[in-house]
Amino acid sequence: MIKIGFSAYNEEGKFIKNNYKRRIERFHKTSELLFYKQGHECYEALSNNDIKAIAVSLENLPTTLPEGITIAALTGRTRCEVCLLTFPPKNYSDALFNLPENPLIWSPVDIISLQFKEIIPTTTFKKALIGEIITEMECVADIRNTPLKDLDFTQHDIDEMLNGGLVSQTYLTGNHKINDGNLDMVSFHPSEITSLPGAGVVAFLAKADDLETRRFFKDIHNEECGEIINVERKLKKMFNDKDIAAHCIKDEDGNYHLYAAAIVNGQLKRCQISQSTFFELAEKGYSYLVG
Repeated sequence: MIKIGFSAYNEEGKFIKNNYKRRIERFHKTSELLFYKQGHECYEALSNNDIKAIAVSLENLPTTLPEGITIAALTGRTRCEVCLLTFPPKNYSDALFNLPENPLIWSPVDIISLQFKEIIPTTTFKKALIGEIITEMECVADIRNTPLKDLDFTQHDIDEMLNGGLVSQTYLTGNHKINDGNLDMVSFHPSEITSLPGAGVVAFLAKADDLETRRFFKDIHNEECGEIINVERKLKKMFNDKDIAAHCIKDEDGNYHLYAAAIVNGQLKRCQISQSTFFELAEKGYSYLVG
């Protein structure tokens, strides 16, 4: 029995757990996923040999790992386009994305917010965790679908609530509020809004000297995904793990396409690079963004 720990908030936790089950159980049936409230508790459990590995959403993993810890495997990438969650049309049916003129949008990070602000410059943002965004959108959807006479809110109160949320599609698969029509979803191509480096991928961490556990994950590791993830994480490291979005794609012909956005000197910078190899693709992206 191999024990794997994880710590995540709400929808992110569901994503990691589902990815864990789908990937691990293809090869091994004897494994157990243990939840820890704080990320540091996972590392402490790994250090104490209470668990053998940690499952983490790669977009949240720093490029510099604690000493003695390594990435044992990466899963394949699920769909991870940045999506705008909105409510079905009511008062703004002629407006872009059914949003009011000055929408309030909840967003997880500034680099995502600034990209959306290029689309709707009058947007006001509130920073929130992914799980908080989804939970709040679901709550407001229920309020909007309840007759006003049955609520403790006025119409003005409802109008002042958030108008939408920006979330990776990774966390929205199977969301019942979307499936039953209570929430609308708009997906953006990476050239419009680029996702965070490593989005849609789960990483399994293990002790570098624990060869038995690393062999356990060998059959799970997605090498092709590893190629494009290395490009994204290398670029992320060049920006000291902040204010950077990057998404790399390998097409059917074997060509690589890098979409990136970064906050440089307070300004949003973008680049799109295509080439036949991933060699120095991150370095070129960095030069374009800071040059």
